[in-house]
Amino acid sequence: MKIVVIGGAHAGLSAVNAFRQVNETDEVVILEKNLRERPFISAGIKLALNGRVTSAEQVNFEHFEGQPNTTYRSGVLVERVDAAAKKVYARTIDNGSIIEESYDKLIYALGSSARVPSFVGADLDRVVFVKDEQDAVDINKFAKGFRKRALVYGGGPVSTELAAALAHSGVHVTFVTRSKRLMTRYFDQAIQEDLEKTLTDNKVVLRKGQEVVSVDNQGKKIEVNFNNGTSEVFDFMAIAAGLQPNTMLLAGQVDMRENGAIVVDDTMKSSNPDIYAIGDSAVVDGKFDQYFPLMSAALKMGRVAGYAVAGLDVKIQPILRTIGFSIFDRFFYKTGLTVEAAKERIGDHIERLDIHTPATIHALGEQTDIVASLIYDYESGIVYGAQISTNAPAAAEVITTLSHAVSSGLTVTELAFLDTYFESEINLPYSVVNRLGEMGVIAEAKRAAGKAIDRNTVDGDDNLNGFQ
Repeated sequence: MKIVVIGGAHAGLSAVNAFRQVNETDEVVILEKNLRERPFISAGIKLALNGRVTSAEQVNFEHFEGQPNTTYRSGVLVERVDAAAKKVYARTIDNGSIIEESYDKLIYALGSSARVPSFVGADLDRVVFVKDEQDAVDINKFAKGFRKRALVYGGGPVSTELAAALAHSGVHVTFVTRSKRLMTRYFDQAIQEDLEKTLTDNKVVLRKGQEVVSVDNQGKKIEVNFNNGTSEVFDFMAIAAGLQPNTMLLAGQVDMRENGAIVVDDTMKSSNPDIYAIGDSAVVDGKFDQYFPLMSAALKMGRVAGYAVAGLDVKIQPILRTIGFSIFDRFFYKTGLTVEAAKERIGDHIERLDIHTPATIHALGEQTDIVASLIYDYESGIVYGAQISTNAPAAAEVITTLSHAVSSGLTVTELAFLDTYFESEINLPYSVVNRLGEMGVIAEAKRAAGKAIDRNTVDGDDNLNGFQ
């Protein structure tokens, strides 16, 4: 058997490394456009700006090391895939020589590209898209110096983290989003409000519900014109306006979503049984099939594909697009569906409950708190999503538990009494996980009795866990 992998970044290498764990004999050929040994991720930009690493290119999670019966071809541009003939046609970038590879199984891991807004001036030198190594170099270059002014244009996790990282490094940041709120595909109102407050409290200027219509060159600066008729001058502009899957090579040959993402099953197999798609190129069919390109999901998808092609009976768990990030010492987490997404996929019988509760014992002198939201079906009680904002680093275990609850289809009653651990300096005996479930139990008892539901609860030490 011969396996051809298109794309030698994290997802593709994850697939190869998994395959080689159980199969060292079959031939593998990796085709990668870039001349690099280690793939790049945008998270490196934030870490470099915050001084956590010396360069953004240092941040990698998968890399290729020589393996038996494996060929890694870098600097190769794939131009055509013939699924019927099971062949891949490519050319080398340096001299244009033609490469033809036949395959028994194809793993498609070509990733995604930054969405390019259509406004005039998007191609200016001081307008940077947040996607690859050169973008990282440019952003770091522009950010150096005193009293720089930057515009960040987006509204998702990458642009939010970038805006915070630039502000942390001393840049005066204006954050512009076309939506009325930040990260509308990830969070509901309670967490959105906390996120926006965290940014503005740290001197990030938010301009919501606005669009950039054009950018003019002003020598070493740029003038940005907005749809409300105003203009502002900046040293540079960074755009993270979303990603689109690079799936054009398989257009008309496999099933795709409207946005071009290849539809795969829980083994990463497409509608063509000899083609697997992973990472930013694919979306797993199911209740949680929203297209959210994420590193964590890409690596898992790669491993499942690699093991499946090797013959193992493996299936990926629901891709809940669980995310976590920090800005200005506050942490934000999300798993599963927002209210809007849940109503689209499950029905109108969706409830959201919010809570503001201590994260640790206040008697310790640490005023840690958690703002959390729970999204569930009030007819079945099944939990479909959860969101958290907090200044307590240990809350990462909370979202992990909630992710498992959503994946397993737990009800609010099961969540309320789920066994969780307690350590006095990390959390509370009755976990916020349990507390969220308990709120659902109480809400549904009131709904059944025809009473009003309290959708927003504020806890203090005196009414939670018995601590004064």
